[in-house]
Amino acid sequence: MKPAHLLYLLLLSTVVVAPVALAQQPRTRPTHERGTRQRGQRVDPRAANATYQVLEFNFTTGDDDLRQDSGVRANLVFADGSKLDCPLHGPGAAGNDATVGWGNNSGHLAAPCHLDKPRTLADLKGATMKLNLIGLPPTATFDPMSWDNWNINAVRVNAYNPQSPSRTCVLRAQGKPLVRLTGDSSSVTITDFPNQCH
Repeated sequence: MKPAHLLYLLLLSTVVVAPVALAQQPRTRPTHERGTRQRGQRVDPRAANATYQVLEFNFTTGDDDLRQDSGVRANLVFADGSKLDCPLHGPGAAGNDATVGWGNNSGHLAAPCHLDKPRTLADLKGATMKLNLIGLPPTATFDPMSWDNWNINAVRVNAYNPQSPSRTCVLRAQGKPLVRLTGDSSSVTITDFPNQCH
């Protein structure tokens, strides 16, 4: 075969084989297209829309105890203007450690606070929460010496639903003490403290 014919066949095979080889390569999407799809993925909205029916208040008492007959109530004001009063300890409170004395340097779970309606975590974190100490037994005559004083070293508020073991942190604050409630200063807005829930 003449060299010219050999050169012609060689060039023809190169032109035919190249497209076939390219057709067999797996097709990949451009990088910017893959990135767009990843950024466009929708976030599951269920977590943000979850609602809760009950709040639990966990307290750590400091160096001054809470007497068995002293009352503690939580007053909640929500962003929509609705209000809720929850007995946590003493008269009117039931369940958990609501009817026993809370000794020095001990942890206790208050009576459950049932919400007026299911609330989202954003609703609960946007609410104002105030604690009130009623440190004088209902039958006693007022005497400054008989008023109960209470040191709170820590408070944690969790949200949950009945029959569910999971708990979601709404508020957590601590100090040594975080606050001391007395006859002269018997209330505190716990949502004013820096929230350590993550």
